[in-house]
Amino acid sequence: MKSKLHILCCSIFLLTFSFSQAKDYPDQRNYSNFIINLELDPVQKLISVEGILEYLVFDDSLTDFSFNLHKQFNIEYFKIDDSDLFQIDSSVTPVRWQPEAVKIVTRGTKVYRKGDLANIKFSYSGRITDWPSWSANVVDKEWVEMGLYFPWYPEFGEKFTYELSVGIDPAYHVFALGEQSEKSKRIIFKNLNPVTDLIVCASKDLSISELVEDDYSLKMVNTGLQEETIDLMQSDIAQILKNYSQWFGSKEKLGFSLVISKREKGGGYVRESAICLGGLKDSTYLSQQNKYIRYLSHEIAHLWWFGAEHNWEDWLNESFAEYSAMMMIREIAGVEEFNSMIQKKIQESQNTVAVWGMDRNNPDAQKVLYSKGPILLKELEDKIGKEKFIALCRKRVENEINTSEGFLTLLRNNESQEIEDWFREALKR
Repeated sequence: MKSKLHILCCSIFLLTFSFSQAKDYPDQRNYSNFIINLELDPVQKLISVEGILEYLVFDDSLTDFSFNLHKQFNIEYFKIDDSDLFQIDSSVTPVRWQPEAVKIVTRGTKVYRKGDLANIKFSYSGRITDWPSWSANVVDKEWVEMGLYFPWYPEFGEKFTYELSVGIDPAYHVFALGEQSEKSKRIIFKNLNPVTDLIVCASKDLSISELVEDDYSLKMVNTGLQEETIDLMQSDIAQILKNYSQWFGSKEKLGFSLVISKREKGGGYVRESAICLGGLKDSTYLSQQNKYIRYLSHEIAHLWWFGAEHNWEDWLNESFAEYSAMMMIREIAGVEEFNSMIQKKIQESQNTVAVWGMDRNNPDAQKVLYSKGPILLKELEDKIGKEKFIALCRKRVENEINTSEGFLTLLRNNESQEIEDWFREALKR
């Protein structure tokens, strides 16, 4: 039994901001929690942020806290338990996916122990105009998409829950993950499911359609796609989820959002319960359906393949996701289309560095992760057989194996020492 709801987002009203402690968050919790007021002016590219981070300490002894924040923000205060000692550490090289960020280091007045909650209060504002042309995060009068690539909130690399209150011109509609409500003419998003990113999207023509199935629910956030395209995408996603669940193991009822971004650049990315895609139009989806099935399949596959470190071991995320997408094309579009992709990736893999120990910033990294890695997985599937390969993938998921050594051990235990040795050498080739 399914029901489809097409909902146009309600108008958002601008109001002076106020916030209070959320009662739904217990004192004893497993994650840090943000309570944030965001004022957003897309036309002027102005962002004002005030909030509290209830920071859950995981270290046995901690005095300094560090956060990444966009360099164009002017900080009014950054306090830990009322200690206003912070500095911008300009000696730290920004991580490659946050090229416009600076590191904020703030110090408390005591030593924090594992399990302590540190109250971190912050207030800052700025006109954000700097980001790379390839960035998936933008602030523009036509489309706003903000998250950790800026980052616009104090990003610290761990999971958190949040309550977000947004003030914006009422002509704009806003989307963020979480339960949505309105309070004092402000839009509120409360997310009790831990995430690693706080994504906010806004546009004058933003709308949401929701598909509810027995084993999953899907929100589609878009800015003008025709209903025919939305229906077709929902049908394709349902097939992708069905196949992945059969191959890699079903999950508890999935609830996730697919954001069809208005931006042309930046590609796609996936978070705990959201997939964000850029540059998709009705005509391109209808005329290039297989291309987008692979695109969607890759991002959805990350719901299964996501736990490896983002160094050379990232092949366990990206190569598995890409080969899963290729398997999906074989299933839906046929072997001929699959073989065509294989031949293209073989050509792209020529004369590239080895997967094993690869520098993630190497110019070959893209080809290694998205072409060479999948080709090695195809060779492994050919060697042990399709059914055994799928069973191996399922066991990797079941055992939460996210290191190369762990995968090789799994391969030895389920196949043979010979197969493990062969694949180890293939990764080093």
